[in-house]
Amino acid sequence: MNNPPLVRTADGALRGTSDGVVSVFRGIPYAQPLTGSRRFAAPVPGAQWDGTRDAVEFGPPVSQFVPGQGPVPVNEDEDGVGALTLNVWTPDPGAAGLPVLFWIHGGAYMLGTGADPGSDGSRLAAQNGVVVVSINYRLGAEGFARLEGAPDNRGLLDQISALTWVRRNIAVFGGDPDQVTVLGGSAGANALAALTVMPAARGLFRRAVLMSPAVCYFSPELAETISAQLASDLGCKAVAADFARESAANVARADFGLFVRHGAYTQTWGQAAMLPTIYSPVVGGEDLPVDPFTAVAAGAAADIELLIGYNRDEYRFFQLLAGPPPPGTEASGPGEAELESALALLGPSGADAAYSAAYPGLDAGARYEVVMSDWTFRMPAVRLAEAQATAGGKAHLYELAHPIESAGGTTPHGAEAPLVFGTVGGDINRMFYPQGFSAHEEELSATMRQAVTDFSRGGDPGWPAFDTERWITRVWGEEGAALGVDRALPTRSSRDIWAPVSFSALGLP
Repeated sequence: MNNPPLVRTADGALRGTSDGVVSVFRGIPYAQPLTGSRRFAAPVPGAQWDGTRDAVEFGPPVSQFVPGQGPVPVNEDEDGVGALTLNVWTPDPGAAGLPVLFWIHGGAYMLGTGADPGSDGSRLAAQNGVVVVSINYRLGAEGFARLEGAPDNRGLLDQISALTWVRRNIAVFGGDPDQVTVLGGSAGANALAALTVMPAARGLFRRAVLMSPAVCYFSPELAETISAQLASDLGCKAVAADFARESAANVARADFGLFVRHGAYTQTWGQAAMLPTIYSPVVGGEDLPVDPFTAVAAGAAADIELLIGYNRDEYRFFQLLAGPPPPGTEASGPGEAELESALALLGPSGADAAYSAAYPGLDAGARYEVVMSDWTFRMPAVRLAEAQATAGGKAHLYELAHPIESAGGTTPHGAEAPLVFGTVGGDINRMFYPQGFSAHEEELSATMRQAVTDFSRGGDPGWPAFDTERWITRVWGEEGAALGVDRALPTRSSRDIWAPVSFSALGLP
């Protein structure tokens, strides 16, 4: 029986658990409870306690609507500590100077938790010698609706609050506060891109790993329009005081209801109706004055080392989520009409002919998938790498091309996180790897984990930084190739098609 590990943070003492290799501290509050006037306010630090707190259970999830389950309206647990908690995995609390990986989960800004088995940090801590942190942050309307009387981007402010807590306390877990690398996937990577240029986050982390950052940032006017529709669905105004009178369950239910039908709002929301979410960071205020694409190009993140990547077939994920057609019916995926509409709304002039030339042999449905992969994830990743290189900063670019058997040999959105964490826990991970990792995938996972942790130690993942002369991109897992091979940007044709398009905050049509 291992003695439970004990640490003393600035807020109080913690008792965790240990398997003899990794010590874990769960459910640590980094801010005060989301009760009363704090529900739609900026996070308030100082969740202190007396005595020794048992950090053996994950904190409750933040309010959200889970498909197939319903609303999870938990904003505080039985002793009032609340949902703004974090978790720490460490190979040795008594060590000093270990690099820190701080994970921001994805989930379209509407779903997710730091307790997801898919982000268990045990393997990274045990085999790669790093301290891993995962967090909860406010989602949906609670974290991202634009409400009168509330600050914008409350979910991002939560992330900054958690990073501030890590800065103050991670040394007692063996971590180095000056060697913090933030790791984000999907919406988490999109949020991380914002953090790299937010004034309040300056100095809180040194490096960033952005796995499939998305295109989505909203203008104030777009965010107001979406929030006004949500308020109308609730029968109130887009005012914090009105929303505070609604239960968390009602707000989460309204979130999901609006998301289900949001594709019908192209006339009023424009490009945002094509996104796989109804929430994104709002650009233009004091906390996020300029969108990350523009700010990074201007040098706002030049002192932060970046590792950025995308998956070869990003948009396939959303087709997989839709599931097979009902028995006795034929599949009716996107075709010429959908492709034409998407390019008219999203792409530059002449994009249809350009895509036909760049990707010969693909039918309209397949070209639609490439277009949506490009606009939503692939080109934002490339554009951020270009912006950082142009500004004189350092960015390394990767493409994951490993064919996932359960996804028909494609490489969908989200397929990288299981490989980076080295676990197939969690529903999404099991969707990709239902039989666990093959021997080849175990080897690929070890290679990717090593690259990420090497980057966290010294800023070098093992291949040259990206520039617009050589376009070097590390391609991982390509069929018939080595585990990792350097190529000139594989998506160069798409990059050239999208070159005239400005990636910035989405606005009203």
